[in-house]
Amino acid sequence: MTRTLALAALTLTLSPLGARAAETTPPLGDRKLAVLAGVGTTTAGYGLQAELRFGRHFSAFGGFGYSPESQGEYSSRRAEGAGVAGGLRAYTPGRIHQAFVEVAVAPITSEQGTQGLFLRYAPTFQAGWQMTRAGGFTLVLSLGVGHAPANAQLESDTSGVFSIGLGHTWRRK
Repeated sequence: MTRTLALAALTLTLSPLGARAAETTPPLGDRKLAVLAGVGTTTAGYGLQAELRFGRHFSAFGGFGYSPESQGEYSSRRAEGAGVAGGLRAYTPGRIHQAFVEVAVAPITSEQGTQGLFLRYAPTFQAGWQMTRAGGFTLVLSLGVGHAPANAQLESDTSGVFSIGLGHTWRRK
């Protein structure tokens, strides 16, 4: 009985201290703008990406980059050269960690044409995770699929796609 009363008294005494400590932690503002360096679909190879948030759970992004010439068995399926990418994302709620789905248009493969090698752009669908620390450090990982439909001159092509990005996010005050 005395032990229960002592625990109750200690809890009541310390609870205002915990509440005050929580009040002094400033709330994180909504994410506004992110700039990332990375590799993958959203940066069109090795490149940069900028993402602008509109609302709490939606964003638009654009990226540009370069994919070097590749050698080996799968070299004919990889996109090679300078390119751009762009798309939209929808996020789950979260202060630090957020999951997202995205739809984008990006180069997923290259084709040999009459004028030489060209990038083949296609819609891509990815699911991913974004971590944005209080100081702004941002890490983005995503994985998905891209599909270039067939036309009169080219066969259809479906490829796995991914993105990894590191950068900084600015928040609204």
